[in-house]
Amino acid sequence: MSDIGFNIWGVITGTLGVLSLLAALIYARFPSRKIRAVEKFMEETTALFYRDFNEGLHTDDAELHQFCDSIWSLKDLIEDMKHDISQLPTWYSRVKSCFNSVSTKILSLHEDVEKFHKELIVRSWPIPNAFG
Repeated sequence: MSDIGFNIWGVITGTLGVLSLLAALIYARFPSRKIRAVEKFMEETTALFYRDFNEGLHTDDAELHQFCDSIWSLKDLIEDMKHDISQLPTWYSRVKSCFNSVSTKILSLHEDVEKFHKELIVRSWPIPNAFG
């Protein structure tokens, strides 16, 4: 076989490798995959809140009301985003949504859940006694 045939197979396999890598990267950025990660993180945050509540770390009524409101509003936002994602009709529109405002909204939602999670951790952390 000549050297030209070998180079053609190298180009073909290299192109297939690059295309499969590109497809994997785009699939990882799909909004449906990102929203599942946000939803799982929200479930962990909710479990943390209920665990702390059952341990008696949150007793202030105003604080409980604020936490419950935050939990329900974040869950509503996640459900709304899931509904918006499910309305994407074609594969092309899903790929396009990886690079537009849908991904930005999901990122913003994830940051909100993370901020709430950190607030729960800070509020449930025991305050050291200065006198021993």
